[in-house]
Amino acid sequence: VQVKDGELERLGNLRSEWAGYRKLLTEVGTRLQKAKADFKDDLLNSLADMRTREQELRADFLRSAPFDGEMHGEAPALIDEYRGQCAAVRKREKEMAAGLKIFAIEAPPNKETATTEKELELLQTVWGMWDEWEGKMAGWKYGKFKEIDVTAIENDAAQVGKRLYKLSKEVKQWKVLDTLREKVEGMKKLMPLIMDLRNEAMRERHWKTLMDEVGKAFDPHADECTLGLEPAPFSWQ
Repeated sequence: VQVKDGELERLGNLRSEWAGYRKLLTEVGTRLQKAKADFKDDLLNSLADMRTREQELRADFLRSAPFDGEMHGEAPALIDEYRGQCAAVRKREKEMAAGLKIFAIEAPPNKETATTEKELELLQTVWGMWDEWEGKMAGWKYGKFKEIDVTAIENDAAQVGKRLYKLSKEVKQWKVLDTLREKVEGMKKLMPLIMDLRNEAMRERHWKTLMDEVGKAFDPHADECTLGLEPAPFSWQ
């Protein structure tokens, strides 16, 4: 077989080509190891940054979340905002999970965000009860005094009281819970007074004495007489 000169030349260069190829593999391996190390460092730094973000979110939540009854107007927006921030943290955790798996790194438990998520659900429940109670009170406030259903109000107050008692076992020192409880207890304490005022033994002289006391003349038998009478003849809040 006649071997061509080009093939003989290639054969002569085979050893040097092989050596060059092995050198290239070594260099690539070195670069890959460095890239892997850099990626791991970046991942650990990102993990540390995320951990810091989790702690900052928790601190901000404890500082600014709507735990006070005076924050009623801004409570829904704040709850939605913190839910969005928690969702962003969870999304970032998922994004980092694949990289952590490559290096067999276990992410530290994110107890802060888990606790915040739970408390957001409790806050949503509490503020929902607040709105529900305020709605009921508005109906009672402007309902005819002579037609107030004391039994129904007492039942509603008792049910809300039970729910508040259960919630108080899960949350501590939330002013909104205390304020709502005071509202409910105040209404419950008012019911015996309503019953006394609607007693058949009440005479006009008794009503006159009451009107003189509160500085307001009104007709207790008229449809316009409600718990919302200003100034109120009795405290109902």
